[in-house]
Amino acid sequence: MPIRSEDDVRCEWIETSDGIIEVDILIRGKFIAQLTPGAKPGLSVLVIKDGPLALKY
Repeated sequence: MPIRSEDDVRCEWIETSDGIIEVDILIRGKFIAQLTPGAKPGLSVLVIKDGPLALKY
């Protein structure tokens, strides 16, 4: 289903034990992707294989 409201999307900012800040992206409470500083590209559960837009989580 398409995202219909900004309430459907949530970003959770997390600081790891080694001080790296990462953000988890959730749609309707389901984990979808993770971004970390310098990660090009980020990680996503929606990816079938690694590519230029995202890496497989």
